[in-house]
Order: sequence, then structure tokens, then C-alpha cells
Amino acid sequence: MASLCSFTASSFSSQCDNVSLSHPLKPSLPLTNSFTLPRNMKKKKSGARTRPLFCAFKNAALQYRNIGDSDLNISEITLGTMTFGEQNTEKEAHDILHYAFDRGINALDTSEAVRYIGVSNETSYGVMEFVHAAKVGGLPKIVSIQNSYSLLVRCRFEVDLVEVCHPKNCNIGLLSYSPLGGGILTGKYIDINSEAAKRGRLNLFPGYMERYKNLASREATIKYLELAKNHGLTPVQLALGFARDHPFMTSTIIGATSVDQLKEDIDAFTSTERPLPAEVMTDIETVFKRYKDPAIF
Repeated sequence: MASLCSFTASSFSSQCDNVSLSHPLKPSLPLTNSFTLPRNMKKKKSGARTRPLFCAFKNAALQYRNIGDSDLNISEITLGTMTFGEQNTEKEAHDILHYAFDRGINALDTSEAVRYIGVSNETSYGVMEFVHAAKVGGLPKIVSIQNSYSLLVRCRFEVDLVEVCHPKNCNIGLLSYSPLGGGILTGKYIDINSEAAKRGRLNLFPGYMERYKNLASREATIKYLELAKNHGLTPVQLALGFARDHPFMTSTIIGATSVDQLKEDIDAFTSTERPLPAEVMTDIETVFKRYKDPAIF
């Protein structure tokens, strides 16, 4: 079921200048010593130089994109917060937030003040209807779509949403969730009796993301784990590198129950060869042809 959603990016301004483009990648941004939180941020006139919402620290190698045709310039990683209050203590949540900001993440998937609107789990028809309604009614246009996208869930976006959301068409930014398939693609659930599996949310919350636990998803995951090993990659590097490298990806939403887990995810974005080698992508497509969207719901 599709729903409207709000999206918040940290509204920090600084002394760093950068050109605001619609979708192209931006390099990591230099360190600045002062940050201010403005009450309002106005759109710059066409051709003017704009300031990024966040200037990353020197050890961050994340890249940045604008969401759709908005002026929100966000990191290629968005921090999900679903585990906060359920699998994380308040202190652990604060530690995760501090680490994320220190590494250059400036976008949170949570409920805050609304600056722009987007949709979630939407279809191509739904996206076009929202865009049309905004146009004829003089209403704010949606700028983002939050849909699942991973090695195990691809077709719904790749088949037609990618065309609708393209910058030259409706210009809707994809904020993909579950790039690790709820943790399945890390391989920790292959041995259901392992400590990692027992602590995982798919076991803590019966019925949650059940689609990733079916036989086809398990078989596909094993193939991707073997593929990663053959190419000298960790399962996390393969899965997140795959999501990261697609030109239609604005930002990938990742959740973490510990700083160590978040560090592994961020490192997968920043240290894995960009883009993934052609031979890796070829092997991914070979597995995909055998297991097309085994976790589709």
C-alpha cells in the first residue's frame, strides 16, 4: 500500500560552496569548523552557487546528490532509525547518530518537520498521479520515492519506475530501503542457530519480512555469498556496492544496531571499488537471471 511520507535532511550550512545539480554525484566535502542551523533556506536563483546542507569531515568519502528537483543535498547513505527504542538503548542510538554525522551522513529516515513530501511503496501510475495532482492543483510536488531495492528486489523499479522517476521526466529521487534484504544478504541467517541469527530482527519479530526467509530467497542469497567470496568481497560490500552504483539511486537507507555494524556499512560504500568491476556485475546478472526478485511481495 502506497503512502505519503516526509523526508528530513540535516539543514546545516557552512563556509563550503558547491554547485547544486539534480542527480550527478558529488565528491566528499571538506572539513569546516563552524556550522549554523538556519531557520529558513531559500532556493538559489538559476546559475547561482549554493551551499551544501552538510560539510563532511575529512575521513568521510561519501558522495552527495539532490533529492529530485528539491534543494536538499543529501549523502548517498540515509540512516534508518527503526531499531531505535526496540533493538537499541538510548545511549546506543546516540552513539550511532554521532558516528553517522561524523562520517558525513546528513539524512535520517524518521518523522520530523516537513520541508518536502514523497511517497513510499508506490507504483509508476501512483507517482504520475501525485505529480499530475500537484500540477493541476498548484500543490507541492513529491520529490522522492521510498521503495525497496536490493539484489533480491529489483524488477519493480528497474522495469518502469526508473523511467518515470528519471530527471528528464518526473524527477523523483529514489531512497531505497532494505539494501541488505533485512540482513539476509549479510549471510547471518544462513545458519539459523547462530548467535547473529538469534539476535537478528527476523527472529526477534516473528513474521517480520517473512518474504526474505522463503526458499528462493535463501538459495539466491547463498549464490550471492559465493559470488562475493569469489571476487574477494564481503557480502555487505557486494550488496551495498550494487545498490550504490546505480545512477537512479539518490540515497540508500541503512539501519544499524551498533556502531560497529554502521561502520561496516559505511566502509562498504567508501572503500569498495566504485563502480563494482564489470566482471562482478556480469556474475550478479547471471544469478539474477536464475533468481528474479525471489523476495517480491
